Amino acid sequence: MKKIQPRVTLIDVAKRAGVSPATVSNCINAARYVDAETKIRIDKAIAELGYVPNLGARRLRTGKANTVAVLSSMPFAVSAGPSRLGFMMEIAASAAIAALERQMSLVLVPPVAVDHPGFLNLEADGVLFIEPSSDDPHVADLVRRGMPLVTIGRVGLHKETKIPHVALNATLITEQALAHLASTGARQVALFVGQTARASYRDAEEAYLDFALRTDMAPVIRRLSEIEGEAAGYRAACELLEQNPQIDAILVPIDTFATGVVQALKEKGRRIPQEVRIVTRYDGLRARESMPKLTAFNLHLDDIARLALTRLFQEIEGTDAPPEIAAPAPALIVRESSYLKN
Repeated sequence: MKKIQPRVTLIDVAKRAGVSPATVSNCINAARYVDAETKIRIDKAIAELGYVPNLGARRLRTGKANTVAVLSSMPFAVSAGPSRLGFMMEIAASAAIAALERQMSLVLVPPVAVDHPGFLNLEADGVLFIEPSSDDPHVADLVRRGMPLVTIGRVGLHKETKIPHVALNATLITEQALAHLASTGARQVALFVGQTARASYRDAEEAYLDFALRTDMAPVIRRLSEIEGEAAGYRAACELLEQNPQIDAILVPIDTFATGVVQALKEKGRRIPQEVRIVTRYDGLRARESMPKLTAFNLHLDDIARLALTRLFQEIEGTDAPPEIAAPAPALIVRESSYLKN
């Protein structure tokens, strides 16, 4: 039988580094200043001994969970399939690394009702909420509990909000997508967004209507059910082709809807992009594995996750900071759904 090695303790690290246990604790928890030379010795001892902080003991001592939660209210119809491995997981993976650097763990909370036991019994030092709706009951409950909260995407439909958030650049994304479609020769662009009251949908609609006004284009907007996912995109595209046959481009920010749009266009015999061009927002698996591949945006979600988590730590620590954090500018990735090279 393999002999179980005793757990390396903070005292072991202190002995190896030649300092007191209190100094090691201050260094690990950033509780007090530790000079650079001592910190190097402590870090070296930790690496050599393979020391892992006892989070359970720390929780008993500090009253903290040493955990941050990542929550999204997007229904499974949107977040399932390839998307489940995309938008939310890309954010969660980067957030998990950033949390581990602070010796905290990360918990993924699935989209459950606000009265679900898993949400009611959620214990965390703070919550990272991905694209909540403007009237999301989860947000209201977290605020009522006094839980430190940072959102990715604005909570309210209007620009003024006191809840800290990282902006998702929906206006800029819409403007760049429409400019790209116009450059390819598109003259009548439709916009598909979700029915839920999310800030990104509102910002996209406003930018789209402004573009329509400036270009003398008749606006065509369809608001789809997130719960129906791909089926909603498919049905809306079929109806659009019948009611507005002049449409030569569709901007579909939600990639789940975009997949349904592609299916409808193929079944109706409309060539992509020669007759109808398609652009979506998130450059995830759906965009990259679609046939044809979808023009989309690199949203720099890894950077967004780190910005959001850094702001969440400020909330947890009670540090004053501006409510809005600017995200990196999105980068358009042009593929064959909107442009064919000669």
